[in-house]
Formats: sequence, C-alpha cells, structure tokens
Amino acid sequence: MTRSNQVAEELMCDIFTKLWTGRNLITEIGDMDAFLAKVAYNKALNFFRYTARQKKLQGVMAQQSLDRIAVEADPMSDFEVKELISQAIDHLSPQRKLVFRLSREYRLSNDQIAEELNLSPTTVKKTMSLALRSLRAFLQKRGIESAVFLYYFLTF
Repeated sequence: MTRSNQVAEELMCDIFTKLWTGRNLITEIGDMDAFLAKVAYNKALNFFRYTARQKKLQGVMAQQSLDRIAVEADPMSDFEVKELISQAIDHLSPQRKLVFRLSREYRLSNDQIAEELNLSPTTVKKTMSLALRSLRAFLQKRGIESAVFLYYFLTF
C-alpha cells in the first residue's frame, strides 16, 4: 500500500512492537493472518492521514510566508524593486557582476563558472558570496528586507 519499502518496514516494526507489548492477548486472536492484515491496513491508513495532514500544514505555512512577504513588499511596486535590484547588480565590481550573472541568469554551477573563467571553484564560491552580501547591503540601505529581496530575486 505504501509503495515504499522503508515506510512498510517502519510500519511492520511498529505493529510487531505493539503485538509484543500486548503478547498476553495473543491467545485471544482467532486468525493471526487476518488480524495482522487488518492491523497493517489500519497502520497504513493512519500513515497516509498523517502524511496528508503534514503536507496540508506545510502548504498553509508556505502560503502564510508568501502572504507575509507580499505584505512587506507592498510599499514598493514590483517594477521599483526590480529596478533597485538591477541597480544593485550594476554597482557590483566587474568580476562579481560577471560571476553573479553567470550563476543567476545563465544558471551555471560554480564549477562551470570556474571552468569558463579559468578560476578555482573556491574563488567562484567566495566571489558569489561577496556579491550576494553586497546586493543585500545595497538593498537594505534602500529599505528592502532580505525576505523581499529573496522573493523578487526568485521571480527576477
């Protein structure tokens, strides 16, 4: 039912643990196969209910986070924030700007950027870290919080 060996094993361990703790009642079970099948079925259903509740809760929490970010972003229009982000990128040093654009606009990995620019991956990672720090500082000076920056940056 679970289509996962790991989940099935966990459920079976739980079933046999409960069976062991209630071992004094085993003699009252008429058909052990039917009993175990029914208990396993109920355990699987409980697992699915729990998983569904968790996914629903995660969805609600994600939506609340997006709503909070949208409220924080309200004072400025999308265009204004994106314009400030463009200005922040333009204020980066040439190497930071290049590494940043290769990473974010062209979706290259640090290793690919390092190969393209004949740099070490460590240098690329450090340059990217410094670029992001500079962008955050630039935007925070202009009243844009990190969460808003992240929201707009992901849609940029």
